[in-house]
Amino acid sequence: MCIPMRTRSDCEGSTAPERTPRSFVGIVALLSILLLLQCAAGFAANRNAPEGRNAPPVAVDSVRTVAILLFEGAELLDVAGPAEVFIVAAEGKAFRVIMVAESTAPLHTMGGVNITPDYGFAEAPRADVIVVPGGDMQNISERGMQWLRTASEKAEIVMSVCMGAFVLARAGMLDGIEATTHHWGVDRLEKLVPGCKVLRDRRFVDSGKIITTAGVTAGIDGALHVVGRLLGSEAEHWTAVEWMEHRGGGATEPALVNGERDRSSPLAKLAFITGRWRGEMKGSVIEESWSVAEGDNMMGMFRLVKEGEGVFYEFMTIEIARDTPVLRIRHFSQGLVAWEEKDNIDEYPLVELTASRAVFENEDSGMRLVYECPTAEVLTITLETTKEGKKSQTVFSFHRAP
Repeated sequence: MCIPMRTRSDCEGSTAPERTPRSFVGIVALLSILLLLQCAAGFAANRNAPEGRNAPPVAVDSVRTVAILLFEGAELLDVAGPAEVFIVAAEGKAFRVIMVAESTAPLHTMGGVNITPDYGFAEAPRADVIVVPGGDMQNISERGMQWLRTASEKAEIVMSVCMGAFVLARAGMLDGIEATTHHWGVDRLEKLVPGCKVLRDRRFVDSGKIITTAGVTAGIDGALHVVGRLLGSEAEHWTAVEWMEHRGGGATEPALVNGERDRSSPLAKLAFITGRWRGEMKGSVIEESWSVAEGDNMMGMFRLVKEGEGVFYEFMTIEIARDTPVLRIRHFSQGLVAWEEKDNIDEYPLVELTASRAVFENEDSGMRLVYECPTAEVLTITLETTKEGKKSQTVFSFHRAP
């Protein structure tokens, strides 16, 4: 958290009367020095933050290393876009960005801008997140491919940008998953990896450990999505909107239409969650279903099936209240035994909405529900709770059911 900058008058001490003992004068001088140091710390903490806006508090337990694979002719924005996202997320406290290449000799990116790698493949530290850009990918040596395969085994997330998806294909990482790439390469990627379901018109596709993005600027959206997965939606939103002023697919605010906010029905924008979804959690079956919107409401149902028996249910509605969509949930145990009285149904007003993401929040309980469809066939619901300043997340993953 930033330390507020102090004014000069806050830091200045008074001149001690001549009769004051020298020891007391020394204490005053020491306190003045300490206060000046605190002022300096406040300045250092705030000098890089956008004026008038501090980052929301984000609990950062450790610094993750983001390794960007660099090679001669790499696309510059494929490298710089994600790098900027990770560098500024949580005000630089969450990620350490390094460039890894064949050696530490300077390399020319596409267009001629030089970048000096931080590490050669042999010396590179363990990476938590790996970013693979596009560009002149034939310049990646077999040593580079071997580093990518080995480093990916220990990484949490491997993300390609633009045509970098073809590097992941070369490494054998796209078989059996969904992916995307620059629209120029979609047909070619389908032929190259028949076992990969290549999706069109997606800014990014999250297939778990592997995340692929579309052309060039979509790398920013993908990196913001990674920030959201690892640090939470608050960190993603602040990085995208407050720092980078980015309103692309990774931002969590409605897009601009002809220079103005899209003011069409919020329920119509929630169409991406409609249908029947099915998944598994700890050996049990989970299902969620949502109706299409009718008038000012839509209805949903969740159930947990364990060993063939329904043991937990939720009945839900999203209704317009005071011009805002509100998610209302009531919980039931086996036998439809209700948890709440009728006046204590949980309510979560909609606080953020994009084309594939909706966030509902109950401020009183410190709980948020984040619905997100990274693809048309995948739904994730993240339950975020904040208790005594500590945040926790539970993620429910679904695939569209027939």
